[in-house]
Amino acid sequence: FGVIPKNTPNLSRDDVIWIDSNESGAIVHPLHAWEEVEENYQDGELVSSRTIIKLWSPFSKDLELDLNKANMFHMVEYSIDVQSKCVKREIIDDTINSEFSVMPHREISICC
Repeated sequence: FGVIPKNTPNLSRDDVIWIDSNESGAIVHPLHAWEEVEENYQDGELVSSRTIIKLWSPFSKDLELDLNKANMFHMVEYSIDVQSKCVKREIIDDTINSEFSVMPHREISICC
């Protein structure tokens, strides 16, 4: 994942933070993303705070580019911790499991 810091003046490509999820697969089109702040308290005192980026997207572990084969996708939520450079993936809806259908076989005739 490439994370571009917000509110960075004179942004350059060197400012992009690259985080490896250690997992291959296909994210076709992210649907929604937001930030959540996780706070840790000890004895009622705030001891640490970090922002986690949440991303919802269809994900396929084994994407087939053959139009005669169907691809299986699951809706997943990624939790991206920029501070620790850690990515977690959780399937949030496995009922949405086919993103692109198989192309039907048809004879195509072109008239001149």
